[in-house]
Amino acid sequence: MSRLPSPRDYQLAVQNPQRAFASDPTLRDGQARTNALRLPVAASGGFAVTFDITSASGRWAVRCFHKNDNQNRRLPDRYRAIGQFIDIHPELDFMVPVRYQDDGITVNGNPFPTVRMRWAEGVPLGTWLQRWAAEPNPDRINEVCDAIREAEQQLKSHGAAHGDLQHGNILVRPDHKIWLIDYDGMYLPELAELGAIEQGHRNYQHPDRGRHYDAELDKFSAYGIRMSLAALARRPELWETYGKTGENILFQATDFIEPDSAPIFGELLRLGELTKHVERFRNACRAGYSQTATALTGTTTARSTRPRTAATGLVVQARAGTTELLRQLEGETVTVFGTVAGTKVPFEGVALINLGRYQDAEFAIVGFGEVAKDLYDEYGRNSRPDRLLSLEGRKVAVTGTIWLYESKYSDELTPQIELDHAAFLHILDEDQYADLRDKANHREAATAHTEDIAGEPESPPPTTATRQPTPTPTPTPTPTPTPTPTPTPTSPSPLAHWSNAELHANLSHRYKPRATTQQPTSAPKPTPTPTPTPTPTPTPTPTSNTTSTDNRPPQVPPQYRQEELRPRPPNTGAIDDTAVIGGRQRPWGHPESAPLPPSYPPPPTFGPVATPKPAPAQPPSRRAGRAGGAVVLVLVAVLYAIAAIAAATHGVFILVPPFAIPGAIALWFAKVIHAQRH
Repeated sequence: MSRLPSPRDYQLAVQNPQRAFASDPTLRDGQARTNALRLPVAASGGFAVTFDITSASGRWAVRCFHKNDNQNRRLPDRYRAIGQFIDIHPELDFMVPVRYQDDGITVNGNPFPTVRMRWAEGVPLGTWLQRWAAEPNPDRINEVCDAIREAEQQLKSHGAAHGDLQHGNILVRPDHKIWLIDYDGMYLPELAELGAIEQGHRNYQHPDRGRHYDAELDKFSAYGIRMSLAALARRPELWETYGKTGENILFQATDFIEPDSAPIFGELLRLGELTKHVERFRNACRAGYSQTATALTGTTTARSTRPRTAATGLVVQARAGTTELLRQLEGETVTVFGTVAGTKVPFEGVALINLGRYQDAEFAIVGFGEVAKDLYDEYGRNSRPDRLLSLEGRKVAVTGTIWLYESKYSDELTPQIELDHAAFLHILDEDQYADLRDKANHREAATAHTEDIAGEPESPPPTTATRQPTPTPTPTPTPTPTPTPTPTPTSPSPLAHWSNAELHANLSHRYKPRATTQQPTSAPKPTPTPTPTPTPTPTPTPTSNTTSTDNRPPQVPPQYRQEELRPRPPNTGAIDDTAVIGGRQRPWGHPESAPLPPSYPPPPTFGPVATPKPAPAQPPSRRAGRAGGAVVLVLVAVLYAIAAIAAATHGVFILVPPFAIPGAIALWFAKVIHAQRH
């Protein structure tokens, strides 16, 4: 399959449904639902991103695939069988009929597959639980628990399994019934020979599931979900302690690896009536995958002897050196943490939280609609309605899908996560922050993840370049920078040398990337001349490649001169609305959202530097001479006025020399002439 579009590519395409869905008459006249910024609203998960399209024929959920794992997944065959299965079983009222179309959407002139289904009205289980926890009601959560049990049993009775039961694929209806969505990993008997194409969400699957693909796929996950809901019905406060991450209900993948030491199992064992079910679930964790159903019935099973490793999500610290990595992870679910550098509420319905410099398109968190309102109610102040002042400077974490947005302040795209609920923004204490920082191994774990992406044909080219120390396109310029050791730290690609990511994050957004260091054209020529003497051709090659490699310092772009060359106001953490909005100019004097970048090294000196002569003392100006004469005239006029007043009131005559006025005028002219001569 050719390179699949990115989530942003799809988001741009669906803004013009007539062109994007030209081959689908059902969607051709539709419109995508948009957010406060008039961008199409999308939900991402698994292999695809889903858009909400309303057309004359109704409201539709359109799934567009953005991830290709280099295997023949045979999606047409799978969805053809799944669509037929749902059509012939109308009693499965929790399933939504689906249609697969090989050329469902056109992006940049190329057709790509889509899966279309009727829009299922409901709230994802994770978001529903967050709202439920604010006003706990055991009856409502028990109704949801019963609906999940019934759905799992009905699928099992037909020899089928959903394959990825989790908080994001279960929608809770207003009547507390459920919908199941996302059928990529669904099992049917007629699909058994095709094998599994996914392993389900790590926080819901048995640790030994691996590539198993059978009708028992949902047994472990459904049991864990139901037990979690039953525990919340009895102790709602468990949600605050173990849930509320946006990635689980109560259990995490590590709890399944070591169930004997996991704190959540200890909490649930104290719930009395649930003790029996908790013990069964813990035994199922210890047993192998094939023994899961037996262990959940209460039968003793042998402990699995297979080596296990906990599947954990990618954790990235938001800082200058990881911005490019976050861009590479577009469409992936990532936990990002850092310190809030600044906030902005540009207008009602939008709240922006930046964990870095917005001028450099560093990571941001955004909330729309009710989420933005809840964020302001929690962290805003009436004195500054355009900011979330209580949040600035605090350490936070968020888990979600990385999206890229365009900003007028940088040529780069801003990576950011959209909050589904204000409570999914977690305030960290020092211990929690340190724990996440330990998990965020940027040089090994994060790089290994990008290498997995780089193995795909649609992976971005910079990732591949990062792993190749000897670039193949231009081997000739290599001897040119060899005499000067300074060019190595400033490579053109932000990921070319991961150890220099901090430097690139501070410089690459202000100046265009360049291949050589800043050296003048005339003076440094003697230094490289001896090296290229045997081969005169490599010397002009780097100079002709780009205008920025002519050994002169790059010209500062005009838009940065006022911003970077003037004294900066004190850093108070304020920020502009540039994370996703490219429309409004930051007023002069608006405080920066991040501290100053590291000081740059002084420019190299070329030859002797002339000592500047001291400036001569400035003589009095003409204006100063005129001013002095004017003072004398005023004093004389005051003297005459005093004499006149004394004569009129007391009859006293004060003698004023008759030559006072001419003398003063002459003195004034003398000072003016003296000032002009000098």
